[in-house]
Amino acid sequence: QAPYVIDQDMTILANFTVAAIRGAGVVSAMRGPITGRVCVANTGYFETVGLTIYTVLQVVVDGHYQDIDSQYIPVDYELEPGEHVCYPYQFNAVVDSRRIYRVVSSTSIVNYLNHVGVSWGLFLEAPLRTTTKNREIDQNSTLTDLLQCPAGFTCQPHTFTESLSGSKTISYQVQLQNISASCGQTISINNAATLIQSTTRQVRESFVNVQISTPTCH
Repeated sequence: QAPYVIDQDMTILANFTVAAIRGAGVVSAMRGPITGRVCVANTGYFETVGLTIYTVLQVVVDGHYQDIDSQYIPVDYELEPGEHVCYPYQFNAVVDSRRIYRVVSSTSIVNYLNHVGVSWGLFLEAPLRTTTKNREIDQNSTLTDLLQCPAGFTCQPHTFTESLSGSKTISYQVQLQNISASCGQTISINNAATLIQSTTRQVRESFVNVQISTPTCH
């Protein structure tokens, strides 16, 4: 595109358009801890022997559960007949509220009825219920547009700042006046739009160059 040609004492209007587009929100993954309890009751007639509790956190991938993390839950003592104890567990994992999870627990002893001498027990599973609190971030932003006015010219206005809460297209005109620029030169003027998001303070920038020139020297 041919540059603007601006003779001395001449003023032209340059048109600029800045479009700020706000995208849809995203659901981010959440980091634990994920906590729960495994409750065990001794319904037999003897004290448990070798009580072991193992828990696994799983997620559905392509229709099948896959392990994410696992742990043995510490057991301080064996359970007497009729005794009931709940043991806490905790996983420090990243979960996504849009996916399906479960916790599988294996509780075993080595004196289980009809299986004395081998580790034997029960498998239990429970769905993991995830809850999210929607929190809107970067609800607002600040848009600044700056035109780097070259030497020998005046630019009115050369900058503006506006607060935004959504998508917006801003069109404006800048008066470029040649007051003392030398003849026979071509100048590239940089226009920079800077968007600063209110919460995360992320900075997004866009640049465009405008070519102007002065008439040939005689």
